[in-house]
Amino acid sequence: MNIIPVKVINNSIYALNDFITQGRPKTYLNASVAAASGTITVFSISGFSAGNYYALIGEIGTGNAEIIKMHGSTAPTGSTITLAANTGFAHDANEPVYFLAFNQFSFSRAASATGAKVTTGLGAKAIDPTKKWTICPDATNTSGFAFVQPYASDGTSYPFGATTYSAAAPYDNAAFNTAEYMINEAMREAKAEFNEDLSYDYLVKQTNECLRDIRRNKNKLSWTQSFNYALGQTARGVFRYSLPTDIFDKYSTRAIDAVRMGGRKLIQVDPNYFFDTLLYDVHFTQVRTAVTGGAGTTTLEIDNSYDFADTGSVLVGDNTLTYTGVTRSATAGVFTGVPASSTGSMVDDIAVDDFVFQDATEGEPQYWTLHNGYLWIYPLCDSSWDNFNLTLDYFKTITSVDSLDDAVDYIQFDLIKNWLKWKVRSLSKNDGVDDINDTSFLQYKEQLSTLIRKDRNLNIKHFRNIYEFTQPGDEEANPRQVRDGTLL
Repeated sequence: MNIIPVKVINNSIYALNDFITQGRPKTYLNASVAAASGTITVFSISGFSAGNYYALIGEIGTGNAEIIKMHGSTAPTGSTITLAANTGFAHDANEPVYFLAFNQFSFSRAASATGAKVTTGLGAKAIDPTKKWTICPDATNTSGFAFVQPYASDGTSYPFGATTYSAAAPYDNAAFNTAEYMINEAMREAKAEFNEDLSYDYLVKQTNECLRDIRRNKNKLSWTQSFNYALGQTARGVFRYSLPTDIFDKYSTRAIDAVRMGGRKLIQVDPNYFFDTLLYDVHFTQVRTAVTGGAGTTTLEIDNSYDFADTGSVLVGDNTLTYTGVTRSATAGVFTGVPASSTGSMVDDIAVDDFVFQDATEGEPQYWTLHNGYLWIYPLCDSSWDNFNLTLDYFKTITSVDSLDDAVDYIQFDLIKNWLKWKVRSLSKNDGVDDINDTSFLQYKEQLSTLIRKDRNLNIKHFRNIYEFTQPGDEEANPRQVRDGTLL
């Protein structure tokens, strides 16, 4: 459901009537209609049907606009639509006709933006299409949040679902950093009014488009930087870590500034080097079935058992297991002959998807790479290097706006407001064509240039003789940073 524009003024809840036509089938009268007529003729009946539906004849805000229930059993045919009641006004040919799923707004209130909705003292109000807003006074409450739902007085009471509501509209004025505040200010300064096309829904989407445009022009933004984020702790047999959910790009390293283990900076390497060179002759797969307790268990079910030796030992978490046989499979392999106790047996619990290694190097982890949306480190840590924090310096994505009361993740709100004013004028005064010479757009571009200029210091290296390379092995290809000839 699109966002119904809702506001609270002097303890009255206002719902914008233009919302009711958004996305609805539309046609036009092909002949004038007299008052008290039970039928109308239109250019097309496509999208119209009989039942518990309504016809809006005329445009919202005009003096003769009216909502009339369509006939419950007589289906539209040819160019004729039969109504369940007579028209109240005369209508001229070429006036629009909309097919509606509801004819009322249901008003409710909650103590918080996510609290339980209560309709006491509020409830459903008929939509008067001759007016721009449907108004519901609240004689009881002075605080909290208002909500609106489309409501049909006959048939399916809530056509979009009984639990589907508008965005929360605060009884107090919208907070300065909310999407609602910026949208309202943009509309006021552009001297525009909400309508079917120029809606809160459209402007919320444009707010997100502006945030994406900012990100397209500059990836690393100071207010999105996060330092020393804990990915987890090092542990034997663990070399893959999930990235933060709010990182702006988890499939390349451009969002990451540094990876540290216990304060030591790890070396970044290319994924090809990581898997083809560092893990050369290292075989690994993952556990297919968990093992709890371990003692007495003599088999370990894994995914792909090819490449592993016929007999030998593997590392699984903190367990070093020995085995005497392998059931070969690409998806259902099994190590057999694991000792039930003593050396080579399972001691700790083993979880599904734990990694299983053969011929891997253990010691101090030194390298990291990014692959398939995960961060990987190597060598595997041994018992001397477990339980260290693995931390990350990275840049977060700009949080999108989902509702009017969402805070916008940016401190210079005038930047976004100018974008919105530009889009408002493009839609309301320029038939949807963007004018790149619009004053607000030019102000936006100037403010964006200032933002980029002020933030550029994030990409400047502050030390002399710092070199970044792509792979270890020699000085010409070592990604660890060097200052004054000393490896950092």
